[in-house]
Amino acid sequence: IVLMFVCGIVSVGMAHQTAWLVRSDQPMFRSGRESANRARCGSNMRQIGQAITLFALEHEGRYPDLLEELITTQDVTPEVFVCVSSNVERAEGKTPAEQAAHLRDHCSYIYHGRGLTTKTAAADRPILCEPQSNHFGQGMNILFGDGHVDFVPMEQAERLLQQFR
Repeated sequence: IVLMFVCGIVSVGMAHQTAWLVRSDQPMFRSGRESANRARCGSNMRQIGQAITLFALEHEGRYPDLLEELITTQDVTPEVFVCVSSNVERAEGKTPAEQAAHLRDHCSYIYHGRGLTTKTAAADRPILCEPQSNHFGQGMNILFGDGHVDFVPMEQAERLLQQFR
């Protein structure tokens, strides 16, 4: 009798949990994949940050006006400008100049470095960020003036970006 009682409870629990998982609007394994996407996106932004730093060293401390300049002057590929959580595809082209010409429509990131120099870009100033649509609106990776990248929750990111507009 005890065994039948335990089996009944287990059956009801399994049915309840299965129904809950089936009805859930969140995919079951998205969180693990999304964590990997955030890390890869952060890595892309660090590479862009390194390219910006090298560009500035070659141009008397001046940051590029457009990200397209990095493709033609630095050793950076169009894949680096695409977040895997976005619907954006890499810029096509056989030469860096062709790829740069297509980058505007094939970039997952928003650049805030125009007009900055190594002297005017504070360590806590956002240089590059993502649109709110990447990473399911939970937050965004932000490249800061000192070259580090953090994933910042959306409300905090919005306040931070408002400070520097």
